[in-house]
Amino acid sequence: MLVHDETQWRARPAAVTLSNGRDLQVSLSRWRGACDGPVEVRADDDDDSHVLTLVQRRVRQELLIGGRRVWTGGDDADAMLITGPRQGGWRGMIGGRFDNLRIFLSQELLRDCTAGSGRREQRGSICLFETAEVEDEGLRQLALAFKAADIYDGIAGPSFVEGIALAFGSRLIALHEGGMAKVHDKTSTAGNAVHRAIDYIEAHLGEAIYLSQLSDVTRLPRVRLAAKFKAATGRPPYAYILDRRIRRAQDLLRQTRQPVVSVALALGFSSQAHFSAAFHKITGTSPALWRRHAS
Repeated sequence: MLVHDETQWRARPAAVTLSNGRDLQVSLSRWRGACDGPVEVRADDDDDSHVLTLVQRRVRQELLIGGRRVWTGGDDADAMLITGPRQGGWRGMIGGRFDNLRIFLSQELLRDCTAGSGRREQRGSICLFETAEVEDEGLRQLALAFKAADIYDGIAGPSFVEGIALAFGSRLIALHEGGMAKVHDKTSTAGNAVHRAIDYIEAHLGEAIYLSQLSDVTRLPRVRLAAKFKAATGRPPYAYILDRRIRRAQDLLRQTRQPVVSVALALGFSSQAHFSAAFHKITGTSPALWRRHAS
C-alpha cells in the first residue's frame, strides 16, 4: 500500500523501501474521519519534510504554529496547502467530516530536484515555505495524480509515485523562486489585492508596469498597496518586478537561442546595457556568462 491511513495527525508514514534497497523519497497519507467539532489535534515531533495537504472534502480547518493562526481554510475541495519543515508543537482545529490527502516530500528529494535543475546546491536543511496556500494548475494536476497511486502495485506503483514526486518537487522549487506561492486570507481584501497584483505582473512582464496600474487592478490606493505588497512578499513592487523579469530572462536564456538583446527587449528593458546591469546586480554575473554555465 502506497497511501497510508494517517492515524496520528500530520505524522509522516514509514518510507516505502524499493527493490534496490533505497527508500522512496515521498510518503503519502490520507487523514479522514468525522468528529463533533471543533476538535483540537496536535503534532509535537519535529519533521524536516515539506508537506502538501490536498483538501478532498469541504470542511473548515485551522492550523496554528506556536499559538499563531497561520491558515484557515478547507472551504474549497482540492484546495492545496504547503507547509515547510516542522519544529516544535503544531495544533489544528477541525469539526465535521474531513478527508485530506497528504504528500510528504523528503529533503533528499528536494536536493535531487535542485541538482537536476542546474540550480546551486543548498547546504543544510531546505526550507521553501512556512505555510502557503498555492494556486497553480500544474501543481494541482500533479497533486491529483497522487490520488491514483493505490491503483498501481508491485514495481509500477513506486515508480509512478517517484516520477510524479520529482516533477512535483521541481515545480515547487520553481514556484518558490518565482514568488508565486500565495498565502490566502479570504477575509482580507488587501491580501487578495496583492494576489491580483502578482497575477497582473506575471501577465505583463514584457511591458512597463507602474504602481498606478497595480492600484487600478487591485482597487487599493498606491501607498496602501505598496505597504501591503512589501508585507506579503518581503519586497516593494519595483524590486519584485525586476526580480521576476530576471528570473524569466534566465528561463529564456537557458531554453532558447534568442540573442541577449532580444531577451532584454522582450522583457521590457530599454537596452541590452540596462538589462546586463540589472542581471548582474541580481545574479552576480553577465547574461552571456550565465547562459554558458547554464548550458
